[in-house]
Parts: sequence; C-alpha cells; structure tokens
Amino acid sequence: QDLPGELQKMSTFLGLGLSGEQISDVADNGTFSAMKAKAEADNLKFGKVVFRKGEVGDWKNYFSEEQRAELDASYAESLAGTSLANRLNY
Repeated sequence: QDLPGELQKMSTFLGLGLSGEQISDVADNGTFSAMKAKAEADNLKFGKVVFRKGEVGDWKNYFSEEQRAELDASYAESLAGTSLANRLNY
C-alpha cells in the first residue's frame, strides 16, 4: 500500500494542493495505530473510546445468522432508493 501516494491523488482530485510535508503528516496520523493511540490519550476528555480493527468476515464471531438477517433487512430498508443499496451487497 502506498498511503502517501493515494493521499496525494486525493489531494489533487479535491484541489487541496497539500504539500509533501502535509501529506506525510496525514499519512502518519491516519494509521489505525496512530488514531487508536490518540483516542486512548484523549480518554480523559471524552470518556472511554473503543477502537477495533475490523477483519473481513469477523462478524460471524459476534452475530448469529438470525442477527445478520435482521441487520441486512434493516440496511435494505434504510438504503432503499439510494446508490448505496447495491454497493453493500456483501
């Protein structure tokens, strides 16, 4: 993965004109571990914050098939008529 390169592409696309130093700063502070560390440091201000690195298919360890079906139905209802409805076909 080339996070700085992808951030540069996004910056260009959005017309932000970020410098190399700014791109590097965003890349360094935008990692999961950096955000988790910052959240833990900010716990005193906001209360306990939980960060969890998701894994594809890990929901099976937490939700039953019945719960999955309920969530799917809820998402389908909420997203009906939007462009996201088809994109979330997992």
